[in-house]
Amino acid sequence: MDLFLDLGQEPQFELPRRPRPGNRRKVFVAAALVVVVVSAVGLATWDRQPAGAYPTAAPSASGSPGPAPGPGSAPASASAAARLYGLTATVLNPDQVRIDWTGGSADATGWTVARDGTDDNGFGPWSTVLPATARTHTFNILVAGFDYTFTLTPRTATGAGEAARVTANTNGTSTGPVASPSGPTDPPSSGGGTPPGDGATAAATQNWGTPAWSEDFDGTALGPDWGAYDDPTNQHGNRQPGQCRVSGGMLRLVSEPDNRTCGVAHRKNQTYGRWEGRVRSSGSGWMSLFIIWPHVEEPKWPALGEYDWREHEAGARCFTGFHHYPDHTPKRQEQLPERCAPGGTSEWHNVAFEWTATRMAGWIDGALWYEFDCASLADLCRMPAGHVTIQNDNQGQANGRSAITEVAWIRGWEL
Repeated sequence: MDLFLDLGQEPQFELPRRPRPGNRRKVFVAAALVVVVVSAVGLATWDRQPAGAYPTAAPSASGSPGPAPGPGSAPASASAAARLYGLTATVLNPDQVRIDWTGGSADATGWTVARDGTDDNGFGPWSTVLPATARTHTFNILVAGFDYTFTLTPRTATGAGEAARVTANTNGTSTGPVASPSGPTDPPSSGGGTPPGDGATAAATQNWGTPAWSEDFDGTALGPDWGAYDDPTNQHGNRQPGQCRVSGGMLRLVSEPDNRTCGVAHRKNQTYGRWEGRVRSSGSGWMSLFIIWPHVEEPKWPALGEYDWREHEAGARCFTGFHHYPDHTPKRQEQLPERCAPGGTSEWHNVAFEWTATRMAGWIDGALWYEFDCASLADLCRMPAGHVTIQNDNQGQANGRSAITEVAWIRGWEL
């Protein structure tokens, strides 16, 4: 049986653990219809959450169960502040709500985003501060069927600006994000948010045949072929097995504002191969990755290379990644071309990678994404052997932010 060894960046994992008892979160299995009620407010009174801590205030009146809005309901007219900022809310699933805004405050030096109520861990009202360039934030670990009010307040050199609120019930959804008139709109969705199935796959378009192994994440814990990282002091976050949650036929990597996160690795090491996974992500700050990681501990990283065949900020509009040269010689890496899929990375898409003696290639939803010729880039392709990992990493932008990566299935082929 192969073991994963520490290369200086990725930790040796311990055997899988069952998730914490009493986990009440439900996994989203269908695209919800959306309703949002927007109201004007005065100046925001939320304080920034200190790093690594949660507010413990009692839940507000709006943090209580409420009726789900009907699919035919029309949103109330927006307040002046909400219209100015282009503020909307979208319920992604029963424990996640994303707010989006288009700007509207030229002198903003940052944004305070906040929610009322209580989350599924029992913590009360919460807020954080985002940079002036931020235009989206996802609130995670909410309680299904509750009404929450989300507040957006610009921060300026002279104090807080006019705030706006949006209220949503986690059993319903709201109107989608409003695009800035001066910026591009998101690509139209092509059903990427539907319940996870196979969709269009590289395995089908390239006739890969039957995989050597396949993981559909049935049950309530990682199977014996997987291990979760247990590495609280890792440079990429406080990696805890409890942040890796399996339920409803999905693996969920949950990354928290206090730097807790998840990484998992498959036990099978191989030289050359093909891999494909169905994935979506949401949130901000955290990087969501599929990796082929070298199988031996020595020599230390980056001596044997690293193939990040999907690496992007959670919820990003486009896919990208990096293939690292062993020893970072003759250069550090090859960057994968940016590819914007319908609905962005927050919708379900199938991402695939092939590594052979002659080439490396990637696909998104069965369509070729990129291709490298190993004859001209021989050093890039010379990792002795490796295994697949799935990670949410803090690469310096995730402090105080949250994200979730969901994987419906992942498969591997030998060559």
